[in-house]
Amino acid sequence: MKFFFLPFLHSCIIPRRIPILIKRYATISDKSGACIMHATFSSLAQQLQNRGHDVENTYLYGENALSSALAKLPPDPHAHVIPLMISETKGFRDKIASVLQPYPTVTCDDNWLESDPAYHALLRQSILDHYQNHQPDAILTTFHSLPNPLSRATKDYARRCQRLFRQLQCAPVPHFFCYQSKFGPGPWLGPRVEKTLDKLKKEGYQKIAILPASFAFDGLETCHELGIIARQHWLDIGGTDLTTIPCPNDRRAFVDLIEARIMTREGQHDR
Repeated sequence: MKFFFLPFLHSCIIPRRIPILIKRYATISDKSGACIMHATFSSLAQQLQNRGHDVENTYLYGENALSSALAKLPPDPHAHVIPLMISETKGFRDKIASVLQPYPTVTCDDNWLESDPAYHALLRQSILDHYQNHQPDAILTTFHSLPNPLSRATKDYARRCQRLFRQLQCAPVPHFFCYQSKFGPGPWLGPRVEKTLDKLKKEGYQKIAILPASFAFDGLETCHELGIIARQHWLDIGGTDLTTIPCPNDRRAFVDLIEARIMTREGQHDR
């Protein structure tokens, strides 16, 4: 499957998606034109730097990539990578491993947010705060979808998403589960957001709150895909309101959580 999908992805899907993505990013940019996610990510790093930590925010691809940041470090650097992706995929972990392969003294956390009880508690508090303010009829938790749903890696990913979903059921209303962000041909993990919203509307729900559990930062997938497209779909089929529960972003509680992780790693390195 991947031998068909990858060439099709790079030759047909990505070139066609780039102009579309540029227009969508414009809908979630601040007044200066900066993407909300990038601005928030930079703010979080700045807060950690202000607390005395030597940190740098990088990305896996593109400008300011992890590989570029590592190349600037002195020989045999003692550094640690803290991924801020929630439900990490095998492809994501394999890519980080390949980037770190030339740097045996650089360590990396593995799926820490997904399995960290403190992060679960932070998300549950976000759900309860949002419920208190908006009083939705139901909470819909979304995870980023993946292709090849019958593959071993995708099945493992789906089990981990379901496990995290069970950890987050805390509001006194029904909780539902679905996937988002499918693109390209072939089967992907489901059910999808739109079909789930159609089902909820038929069951009589009117006010939905969506928790984008795969993301630590609000960006295109949360602000546009859910906050604009999914919300408009819900209103078009007769729903009253659809709100999106904000990601942790650069809130103090999330900064505190990452700082605690950094201090733990620094303590392990000093021993």
